[in-house]
Amino acid sequence: MRRHFEAMVFFYLAEELRCGDVAVTGSEEYADWSEQLLPWEQVEAKLPEYLVEVGLCEAGEATAFDGRALVAHLRRRLAEAAAKADGEYPDNDELFIDPETGVPKLKPCRAEKPRASAHELSVTARRHTTTAKLNEALTDVGNAHAKLDMSRAWGNGTTAAAADTQGQSYPVFALAHLLGIDLMPRIRNWKDCLFFRPSRSVTYEHIDALFGEPGRNVIDWHLIETHYRDLMRVTVSVREGAISSTLLLKRLRSGSKKNATYTAFREVGRVIRTVQLLRFLSDAPLRGRVTAATNKVEAFNGFSDWVRFGQRGTVAHNDPVEQEKDVKFTSLLANLLIFHDTLDIAEVVRQLQAEGEVIDPLDLAQVSPYLTEHVNRFGVYSAHELGIAPEDYDTRLDVDFSALEDGHAPVA
Repeated sequence: MRRHFEAMVFFYLAEELRCGDVAVTGSEEYADWSEQLLPWEQVEAKLPEYLVEVGLCEAGEATAFDGRALVAHLRRRLAEAAAKADGEYPDNDELFIDPETGVPKLKPCRAEKPRASAHELSVTARRHTTTAKLNEALTDVGNAHAKLDMSRAWGNGTTAAAADTQGQSYPVFALAHLLGIDLMPRIRNWKDCLFFRPSRSVTYEHIDALFGEPGRNVIDWHLIETHYRDLMRVTVSVREGAISSTLLLKRLRSGSKKNATYTAFREVGRVIRTVQLLRFLSDAPLRGRVTAATNKVEAFNGFSDWVRFGQRGTVAHNDPVEQEKDVKFTSLLANLLIFHDTLDIAEVVRQLQAEGEVIDPLDLAQVSPYLTEHVNRFGVYSAHELGIAPEDYDTRLDVDFSALEDGHAPVA
């Protein structure tokens, strides 16, 4: 009997540690994450500027923005998205909603054909390389790459982010929206998707089957309004670096029964995820852009796997710190190679322009920076070159990128 009791205790303890309902004093992995949040007084002082910056309200509305205003903002977005999808359904030849099951079906969309002119030390590391230094190096490379005009052709520098099916938990959508990020999913299993109504009484002429039975799957607006401070305290704390989004999402990704912050984020996430699903169903060009962006992420992962060819990508260390460093070393090396490829591509563009060629930005958008043919993965090591400073590089290209910035990037 005692063993059964102990097994039960440890089962529930493990579950509550996983979702953050129980904390361990002195632990990093299972610490009380709420203690890392900024005090409300600090958050409140930063809110007016922050709310305008991420687009939750206009400048003149920021000081009066509260839980009721957040609910109004979310309710309006959901109502508008649902009404738009319902009104456009009769003319949407690519979408069919089964009236019995409510499961939507999209006709497969063929990708456009490629455009004619588009082409496709162990001890030292442990002693001198830290996770913090790797993070700084990754940031430096990312910032340098963002300054290159070529990166504009690939959609860098926007507030939109693509996510595959695995990146669709409700808290992820909520946190992304409150941080000003337009998270767009690529959907595979529509039968598993829930759509939420703005109210129990609202119905739709053409798409009502998406939302299930009338009166069910309704957003709890009171919950969102009540926990407005918790939502903004967490979000601003992430933005200010007081708590990492990774640690936070570990605590918000699970179905906690005691964490009111989780339930509030889940409810906001239900709103935003429903809005994005409706947009995805109704907007064929948007689906193309999401697919293209997700394919780029998958291409980067494949490129990283190619870079980390030793031991087939297996992390050999048992030490979590060394494991993290291994992963970040790979990411840093991949990003450095991409940066180098981007500079080479830009130089070729300049040569073509010097020869009189007109460069179309839509062509540039299809050029892949994940080039491998010219890379010797084993390297050529020459110590006498370590002191040679690299040549300066030009970040600018004489190309008009306005067509891409207007949302007309090609579908990959």
